Amino acid sequence: MLLGGSMLYNCAQIKMHVVSFQTNGGEEIADIKVKDGGRINKPQNPIKLHYAFTAWYLDNDTFLQEYDFNTPVHDDFTFGVLHFLVMQKK
Repeated sequence: MLLGGSMLYNCAQIKMHVVSFQTNGGEEIADIKVKDGGRINKPQNPIKLHYAFTAWYLDNDTFLQEYDFNTPVHDDFTFGVLHFLVMQKK
């Protein structure tokens, strides 16, 4: 919008959130910053020697609430990951 020859801009701050990853002994994954209402891409599965990745969870204690990556982000949060031990043949 022009006002007296000057351009006015919407100076509202964009609300950002930080999404963290607790890989529980797997490869570290850097935090992601995302705009409020934005979505994040599913990161690569973290590698943990002799373990198999299961899924990304919102609850790092019970591993009952698997995350849906189509969900808009409206808060900071930390993912948890559950790994299962892979038995090796001798």
